Amino acid sequence: MELLFTHYPLGAINFFRRIILLGYFLGTLMAIPTIYHLNQTWSSNLFCDRVLRVYHILRLGLFFFQAPLRLHMFIRLSRASEAPDRRAVVARLVEFCKSWTWRINQCAGAVGYWLFGFAFLYSIFAKHCKSRSPLFDLMVCNIFMLFFHLVVSCISLRRVIADDNYDQVMWKRGASSDLIAKHTTVIVFQVDNETDNNNNKKNKEDENKKNSNSAHRADEDLTKNNDNNNNKNTNNTENKN
Repeated sequence: MELLFTHYPLGAINFFRRIILLGYFLGTLMAIPTIYHLNQTWSSNLFCDRVLRVYHILRLGLFFFQAPLRLHMFIRLSRASEAPDRRAVVARLVEFCKSWTWRINQCAGAVGYWLFGFAFLYSIFAKHCKSRSPLFDLMVCNIFMLFFHLVVSCISLRRVIADDNYDQVMWKRGASSDLIAKHTTVIVFQVDNETDNNNNKKNKEDENKKNSNSAHRADEDLTKNNDNNNNKNTNNTENKN
């Protein structure tokens, strides 16, 4: 899970929050009729009823045990999503993944899967209980509920992994630090290019001005030399006369 939190932080947060809410809904949906039928069949001495009572009591105990843990997990996931940037979100999620709340809930989930396996096998090999106890029907409904929960979890997780797009690095408060650094580097590169182009234009203009000034000075010197030569020729002509 730490790998999932690191690479898909926002998707992982949304995934676990949805799964927690779905678990609350399905657990409550099964707890109410289970409590009712346990009360109705509590005095039954049939072997099927005794076995199924133990199963349903364990399921109810596991649900009520996980309820506060899941609430605490939901709150911590919501707080992690409020972090200012991606790095802070990942740090909070990794810290949460190492917490005792997460570990205890994982152990409780393992017990839940063990009960799911027991119920599945018991529904196959104890078909004689079908017509004798409503607790058996509840167990079958519980199997379908857990299977539905697993399918929804797998589909949601697959969407999180497949949806590795721009939204994973963009946040409600702005872009991630990596994305900002990337675009800042590009902008600086563009500004440097524009600066170089402007400097090259200025240098060319200065060179053109220098060349034009040199040509103008050469023309002035040539004109002065011609004027001096004409004056000398005029003076020589006057002296001869």
